[in-house]
Amino acid sequence: MTIWAFAAVAASAQPPTELDKCLSRSGDDPTCTDIGGPITFTECNQRFENFFGRIAWYPLQCIGPITISIETYAHWETRFPLYVEVVPLRDPTEVCENSPGFVVLVARGSGDPCGTSETAGPMDITSVAPIGTSYAIRVFFLGHPTGDSTAMDCIRVTAQPVASPIDQHTWASVKTIYR
Repeated sequence: MTIWAFAAVAASAQPPTELDKCLSRSGDDPTCTDIGGPITFTECNQRFENFFGRIAWYPLQCIGPITISIETYAHWETRFPLYVEVVPLRDPTEVCENSPGFVVLVARGSGDPCGTSETAGPMDITSVAPIGTSYAIRVFFLGHPTGDSTAMDCIRVTAQPVASPIDQHTWASVKTIYR
């Protein structure tokens, strides 16, 4: 195996840094889910889903601040918001269980007949997931006999990489700086 081929294999093993998933698209299922709930079709024929508990997508690699956008829909039975969390990925088997998460967005939805998009960020998550480490995005739904959480369809995470704190200089330029 040549060095180039080895580098290509190593680079492809890195987790993604961004996320663009829709529950209404086939193949965009969360990495883990609790119990599925009701499905709602809006007047615009857009599909939104509810769950009872947590759903999550992982792994994502932290490269800097992130912006999270989630498409939500609230109807007359909506009683609770959605809680979107960043979860440090220490043990992937516990992401949908009891891993501690840090709430970064509380999505309440709206009565808009086609749903609405709610966004938070850019936000620095490096206190939760340092640069280069993996994390999960978890959405927490609440359910109750008198009403459910806001329903959702798509979630997008965009990352803004930070510049390296190490600046490259030649030895000649370093000597010039300190003369």
